[in-house]
Amino acid sequence: MQIMYCIAKITCVLIKKYVIIVKNLTRAARDGYYTTQCSARCKLIPVNLLQGVKTTKTIVVACQTLESELEQAFKRTSVSHPVLWIESGLHNTPKKLRVKLQETLDGIEADRVLLTMGFCGNSVQGIKVGAFELILPRVDDCISLLLGSVKERTEISGKYSAYFLTDGWLRGERNLWVEYQHALDKYGEEQAQVIAKMMYGHYRTLGLLDSGTMPVPQLVDKTKIIANTLNLEQAVIPASTQYIQQLLTGPWPKEGFVIKGPGQSISSEDLYL
Repeated sequence: MQIMYCIAKITCVLIKKYVIIVKNLTRAARDGYYTTQCSARCKLIPVNLLQGVKTTKTIVVACQTLESELEQAFKRTSVSHPVLWIESGLHNTPKKLRVKLQETLDGIEADRVLLTMGFCGNSVQGIKVGAFELILPRVDDCISLLLGSVKERTEISGKYSAYFLTDGWLRGERNLWVEYQHALDKYGEEQAQVIAKMMYGHYRTLGLLDSGTMPVPQLVDKTKIIANTLNLEQAVIPASTQYIQQLLTGPWPKEGFVIKGPGQSISSEDLYL
């Protein structure tokens, strides 16, 4: 009887500790996250809790703009790596993005880090790698990543004269519609239209990238008001998560990926396209 009582008491203590751990795991850290899934409902660990702990052999560091695409890539490859998210709005300020990337990488202990994003205004230049291998796609930004290459993006841009959008980009903190609404509130409709024409007047098309992460009609309806307001035609452009899938699984040929070893830094020579 005494033994059963002790077992029950120990079990109760362990359950309480488990509940505390789960509560801590669900805390979202605005500066970056560690997660075993990509859904917005997943459990999150602040990056600083990873310091000094070798939690996994491979960690993915990804822009939040690509959340849906990365989730799809995980499903299609049956790969499951923890993810550290980088705030998408930082892409508008490459220097701040570079600082955040370095801070995030400095807090990681792993064998390999897969950086799921493009060069993004050369924000990755000068980044120093920790005690792990760093691999990232050889593309200028997330649009080229989803279109498969910089060459493909250039050809499509010439054909459509397009400003590209994804559902993830629309969810971001800073995008063309958010900027337009800000101008509208601050200057009024007439001046907002003048600003929009200056910024987007050389585009003919609002290119909606269809990577299969959401129904096309839903994406078209969601962006119709943007296209009408900015006097752009809507065009659905086929995209893919294939590049991200290859990043997750390999192989990583040098013509498609930048690979840096432990202690190395990303130089300007590494960023040729």
